[in-house]
Amino acid sequence: MKAFFCKIPLIFMLTGLSFTAHAQFGSGIVYDPTQSAHAIQQIEQGQNIFTNSVKLADNAIATYNLAHQMAMSPQSL
Repeated sequence: MKAFFCKIPLIFMLTGLSFTAHAQFGSGIVYDPTQSAHAIQQIEQGQNIFTNSVKLADNAIATYNLAHQMAMSPQSL
């Protein structure tokens, strides 16, 4: 009977340890302001890159259209 009572605290201790281990993988989200600020900077940088790419594409299309128009001009005279 004494051996049974000695095992009870051990069982409670092991059960308590298993519950604390699950706390690591819970649904709690940790907010890191430094990482968030860095993510915002990266988003802004991505927007700038996209805007510049659109401007380059517009310039390339305008240049192509001008070259095409100049190539066709002598034929229309």
